[in-house]
Amino acid sequence: MLKHLYRLSNFIRTLSGVVLDIGSDQPSHSSKIFPKNCRYLGLDPYAGEGEFRVIGMGEILPICNESVDVVMFNTSMDHILDHHTAIEEAHRVLKPGGSIIITGYAWLFRGSLLNDSQHFHHFREYEYSGALQPFFDIVDIERYEDVKKSDHRFNIYIAAQKNF
Repeated sequence: MLKHLYRLSNFIRTLSGVVLDIGSDQPSHSSKIFPKNCRYLGLDPYAGEGEFRVIGMGEILPICNESVDVVMFNTSMDHILDHHTAIEEAHRVLKPGGSIIITGYAWLFRGSLLNDSQHFHHFREYEYSGALQPFFDIVDIERYEDVKKSDHRFNIYIAAQKNF
């Protein structure tokens, strides 16, 4: 987990503005990885214990059109049932030129609910790229060995920009 947080904080070091973190889990922890010039807003379908967050789902964002600078899916995209709608919603709430950041697993093989019931989706790298088109232009992709040392998947970090 620490390795992922280090990689992620380095990947997002130049972000600024209002950040919507979809699947924030514990905002008090998640907000600390963002640069100081970011204003953090966590969104999660669960209320949690004592921490403020917006209650919602990635597929139906309770956020105004073109009101945030960054939408983050930090290891949450594969837990969203309709990822295409979530990406369309991210596009809707992003300001012109805004960024979407997706981190998660990219599967090489054995990507199945039969082997892994924790993740609704077992994305291949090309599936992330395909889902972002035509709404976003990919500006950066970083790939790392899985922090859990699995040989059937790797960690991927994708940054894309709203293209219209």
